[in-house]
Amino acid sequence: MVVHASDGGPNTPQTVKWRFEANGKAFIMNPGDIAIGYKLHPQDSQKGFDWKWPNAMHLGLYALEGDMLKVVITSADGKTRPTELKAGPGVIYCEFARMNPEGMR
Repeated sequence: MVVHASDGGPNTPQTVKWRFEANGKAFIMNPGDIAIGYKLHPQDSQKGFDWKWPNAMHLGLYALEGDMLKVVITSADGKTRPTELKAGPGVIYCEFARMNPEGMR
Protein backbone atom coordinates (compact mmCIF):
# COMPACT_ATOMS: atom_id res chain seq x y z
CA MET A 1 0.00 0.00 0.00
CA VAL A 2 1.44 3.35 -0.98
CA VAL A 3 -1.44 5.73 -0.08
CA HIS A 4 -4.16 5.63 2.58
CA ALA A 5 -6.91 8.13 3.48
CA SER A 6 -9.60 7.52 6.08
CA ASP A 7 -12.99 9.21 6.52
CA GLY A 8 -12.21 12.42 4.66
CA GLY A 9 -8.67 12.79 6.02
CA PRO A 10 -5.65 13.56 3.86
CA ASN A 11 -3.93 11.04 1.60
CA THR A 12 -1.05 9.68 3.65
CA PRO A 13 1.97 7.85 2.18
CA GLN A 14 2.25 4.23 3.37
CA THR A 15 4.75 1.38 3.21
CA VAL A 16 2.52 -1.47 4.40
CA LYS A 17 3.02 -4.65 2.33
CA TRP A 18 -0.03 -6.65 1.27
CA ARG A 19 -0.31 -9.86 -0.72
CA PHE A 20 -3.42 -10.43 -2.85
CA GLU A 21 -4.08 -13.97 -4.06
CA ALA A 22 -6.36 -15.08 -6.90
CA ASN A 23 -8.30 -17.37 -4.53
CA GLY A 24 -10.04 -14.44 -2.79
CA LYS A 25 -7.58 -14.00 0.06
CA ALA A 26 -5.42 -11.03 0.94
CA PHE A 27 -2.83 -10.71 3.66
CA ILE A 28 -1.43 -7.66 5.43
CA MET A 29 2.22 -8.60 5.75
CA ASN A 30 3.39 -6.16 8.40
CA PRO A 31 3.12 -6.15 11.34
CA GLY A 32 2.45 -9.89 10.90
CA ASP A 33 -0.03 -11.72 8.72
CA ILE A 34 -3.66 -10.62 8.94
CA ALA A 35 -5.92 -12.57 6.58
CA ILE A 36 -8.79 -10.84 4.78
CA GLY A 37 -11.24 -12.41 2.35
CA TYR A 38 -12.49 -10.65 -0.76
CA LYS A 39 -14.95 -11.27 -3.57
CA LEU A 40 -14.76 -9.31 -6.82
CA HIS A 41 -17.77 -8.09 -8.81
CA PRO A 42 -16.08 -7.14 -12.12
CA GLN A 43 -19.35 -7.20 -14.06
CA ASP A 44 -20.74 -4.20 -12.13
CA SER A 45 -20.79 -0.86 -14.00
CA GLN A 46 -18.24 0.30 -11.42
CA LYS A 47 -16.11 -2.68 -10.48
CA GLY A 48 -17.17 -3.68 -6.98
CA PHE A 49 -15.81 -5.99 -4.31
CA ASP A 50 -16.62 -7.18 -0.82
CA TRP A 51 -13.92 -7.26 1.88
CA LYS A 52 -14.46 -9.62 4.79
CA TRP A 53 -12.28 -8.61 7.71
CA PRO A 54 -12.15 -10.82 10.82
CA ASN A 55 -14.93 -8.80 12.52
CA ALA A 56 -16.58 -6.76 9.77
CA MET A 57 -17.72 -6.64 6.14
CA HIS A 58 -16.91 -3.65 3.91
CA LEU A 59 -18.25 -3.02 0.41
CA GLY A 60 -16.03 -1.26 -2.08
CA LEU A 61 -15.03 -0.24 -5.57
CA TYR A 62 -11.73 -0.92 -7.32
CA ALA A 63 -9.77 -0.01 -10.44
CA LEU A 64 -6.64 -1.75 -11.68
CA GLU A 65 -4.59 0.53 -13.93
CA GLY A 66 -1.29 -1.03 -14.98
CA ASP A 67 0.62 -1.80 -11.78
CA MET A 68 -1.62 0.42 -9.63
CA LEU A 69 -4.69 -0.85 -7.74
CA LYS A 70 -7.03 1.79 -6.30
CA VAL A 71 -9.75 0.82 -3.83
CA VAL A 72 -12.35 2.60 -1.75
CA ILE A 73 -14.44 0.87 0.93
CA THR A 74 -17.15 1.94 3.33
CA SER A 75 -15.69 2.74 6.73
CA ALA A 76 -18.73 1.79 8.80
CA ASP A 77 -21.90 -0.14 7.99
CA GLY A 78 -20.88 -2.79 5.44
CA LYS A 79 -24.27 -2.45 3.72
CA THR A 80 -23.65 0.43 1.33
CA ARG A 81 -21.16 0.44 -1.54
CA PRO A 82 -19.36 3.74 -2.22
CA THR A 83 -20.45 5.52 -5.39
CA GLU A 84 -17.09 7.07 -6.32
CA LEU A 85 -13.54 5.78 -6.37
CA LYS A 86 -12.05 8.62 -4.33
CA ALA A 87 -11.26 9.61 -0.75
CA GLY A 88 -13.95 11.32 1.30
CA PRO A 89 -16.18 11.16 4.38
CA GLY A 90 -17.41 7.69 5.32
CA VAL A 91 -14.87 5.79 3.21
CA ILE A 92 -11.34 4.42 3.35
CA TYR A 93 -9.28 5.00 0.21
CA CYS A 94 -6.10 3.05 -0.61
CA GLU A 95 -3.65 2.80 -3.48
CA PHE A 96 -1.46 -0.26 -3.97
CA ALA A 97 1.59 -0.51 -6.24
CA ARG A 98 2.60 -3.91 -7.62
CA MET A 99 6.04 -5.07 -6.50
CA ASN A 100 8.38 -7.34 -8.38
CA PRO A 101 9.55 -10.63 -6.77
CA GLU A 102 12.51 -8.84 -5.19
CA GLY A 103 10.13 -6.51 -3.33
CA MET A 104 10.83 -3.43 -5.46
CA ARG A 105 8.28 -1.21 -7.29
